[in-house]
Amino acid sequence: KNILKKSKTGKAYFLCYYTSLFYPLIAACNELNIDTIDVQHGGMGSGHWSYDQWVSVPVGGYLLIPRYFWSWDKNSANLINRWALSSQFHEAINMGTPWVDDYLHLTRYNPAQKNYILFNMADVTIENYIIETIRHFRNKKRWVLRMHPRMINKRHILENQIMENGIADFVSIEDSTQILLRDSLRFCSAFISVSSGSIIEA
Repeated sequence: KNILKKSKTGKAYFLCYYTSLFYPLIAACNELNIDTIDVQHGGMGSGHWSYDQWVSVPVGGYLLIPRYFWSWDKNSANLINRWALSSQFHEAINMGTPWVDDYLHLTRYNPAQKNYILFNMADVTIENYIIETIRHFRNKKRWVLRMHPRMINKRHILENQIMENGIADFVSIEDSTQILLRDSLRFCSAFISVSSGSIIEA
């Protein structure tokens, strides 16, 4: 609290608030009437344990939960407000994704290829139904496989799977540590994801 007071902090933004690292800071800010804002970081559907179905919400709100929720869209804001507005403290606001809009206007990225199918991977390997779909279209469709940045060091596993299934001529692996997802989304003709908040960005 002393640090917050001395720094004259007016707002505190959080990305994924539900971690033990943030709870003390959120509590301190709320006690000092410093605005606490959780910025949406992915998709949130019904049943999400951090954003939905809170019951018996205190009128003064929860000390360990941010006061405001920066939501990407109306549906996400409504999900939170179903319980948040029963208090006189919490509220979700549909603020959109202005960083995406600005990026689309400012970017000068020129990809090596366009009109490809982008598959945003959730695992190190691709599912059998994706392999069969790639085989079905053969050279009629170009596929770009985007591995999660945390999995890029296991690229050789995916490369082996591609070779073993004979689809190397129809796919390429994208380095997610070098190419921004927004660039990939901008120039693909279709986007497939098993479980990712990037679906909303798309």
